[in-house]
Amino acid sequence: GRLHGIVDHRREAIGEADELKQSEIAAHIDYSTQRILAVGLAELDRKNLRDPIVEWIAADRPYFGICLGYQVLFEKSRETPDVKGLSVFDGEVVHFPARPGMKVPHIGWNEVRPVDPAFYVWQDTPDPLYLYFVHSYFPQPADPGLIASTTSYGDDFASSISRGNTFAGQFHPERSQEAGLKLIANFLESPL
Repeated sequence: GRLHGIVDHRREAIGEADELKQSEIAAHIDYSTQRILAVGLAELDRKNLRDPIVEWIAADRPYFGICLGYQVLFEKSRETPDVKGLSVFDGEVVHFPARPGMKVPHIGWNEVRPVDPAFYVWQDTPDPLYLYFVHSYFPQPADPGLIASTTSYGDDFASSISRGNTFAGQFHPERSQEAGLKLIANFLESPL
């Protein structure tokens, strides 16, 4: 996957991975993925897709954002303060705070707690629901009414949002086995 590709691609620069402590590998991965939001937004701009995506969402057409597709929806990111997000929603993308014993990036399975378990996207998903994460940054929506789920990693954070036909999450449903596939299927079969 992408994570292994980053490590493999950068192995010459950091030495053999099995000789490094996990924290050193995580620190390097975090470093090597810096400015990914800026790169993604620059690519949208290069392809003249920024305005069409904003218009698509404003027209309440279906949008399912995964990881970076979640982060770009907000106004700005502390990762790249000079780059403006799509500003579909008010809020900022922030970095996990440094804490003893807490590894950043947040990599692995974690519990996702739906705010409204009856919401169609969560239908027939496991309870508790565990999905896969790989990230150092996460959005902080200004409007708490947007939050569709929370996850704990140090503190609780908004692991997904929803409004109308827009749903976006920091997790990777495509890497989350049957639970993630069910989430995607629920969105695609949306009653909205």
